[in-house]
Amino acid sequence: MPINKVGIDSYSLRSLECDPFKMLEWVKENGGSGIQFTELHLPKKVKLDNHFLEELKSYSQELDLYLEWGSGFSLPFDFNTNHNKKIYKHNLNIVKQASILGSKIVRCSSGGLFRFNKKSIPLDYVISESVKSFNQQLPFLREYNVTLAIETHFELTTFELLKIFQNCDLETGKELGICLDSLNLLTLMEHPIYATNRILDWVVATHIKNGFIYLHKLGFNVIPSELNKGVLNLGKIISLLDKSKNLINLSIEGHGGDFIIPIFSKTNRIKLPDLTKQEFMEILKLTSYCILNRNKLNKYERSESEWGINCLIEMSSDISYLIGLVEKLKTKKCHMD
Repeated sequence: MPINKVGIDSYSLRSLECDPFKMLEWVKENGGSGIQFTELHLPKKVKLDNHFLEELKSYSQELDLYLEWGSGFSLPFDFNTNHNKKIYKHNLNIVKQASILGSKIVRCSSGGLFRFNKKSIPLDYVISESVKSFNQQLPFLREYNVTLAIETHFELTTFELLKIFQNCDLETGKELGICLDSLNLLTLMEHPIYATNRILDWVVATHIKNGFIYLHKLGFNVIPSELNKGVLNLGKIISLLDKSKNLINLSIEGHGGDFIIPIFSKTNRIKLPDLTKQEFMEILKLTSYCILNRNKLNKYERSESEWGINCLIEMSSDISYLIGLVEKLKTKKCHMD
């Protein structure tokens, strides 16, 4: 099924604390086709109630923009305390909101790189408890016809997500899906092309990102960049997504900072049991390119504060670039057909 539309994730402009209606206008003015709202900054005295949601839906339809909803929780744990976390009511509320908006997608994530903490929750327990948690949520996902899209964030690899899906009591196959974050895959030592292939049938939403990967004294360092500056082959990833049975919007997520992946210690290496030598070698190829070209690439790195200053310029540029890339791929596909 062809790729649908190019838009942004609202997280990209969070530093501006932008009114959601003005954000819709900005996206429209800059050539985008929608927003995945993972953060909201409401105007004063405005409540996140049904009236607000109906107005947001109506305005997005007036502007002909897609809406996807975020801020769901994927895993039933608080990884800061390593305690269980009750997420049923929260996710039910978010799904109800999505239903009012007319969104079929609720993107969700939880915590960060928990597995590398010395006192992290055992991975097998995280997976088994997540299966139980998702099974409890399946009835309301079916009732509201909404897919819980688990982001490839920092918590679970695609191998582990597939294991969870295989053990859930899915009926329609549309209750659960994946929000593919193209860059975050590297934070758990997954090559974006390999990983996209693994989970292609489950992808229902995206965070399109590019960046760099370098060696670090503890392991690797993953750094976001503008879409047209990074080392990832976004054209290949999008071409794969174009083969999906699902209609997928391309939501750009931009931010600064970096992510250190501490896998050089023996105890941490074994916490990625599915990593193969072949995939690791492909990641090393990306790393080698970045190292050899660091003098040229480091000017594109930016902190979170630098991102906040330049986010409007960079996101406008990213929208134009991604639209152009999609059109180029469509033209190439037509010639091949």
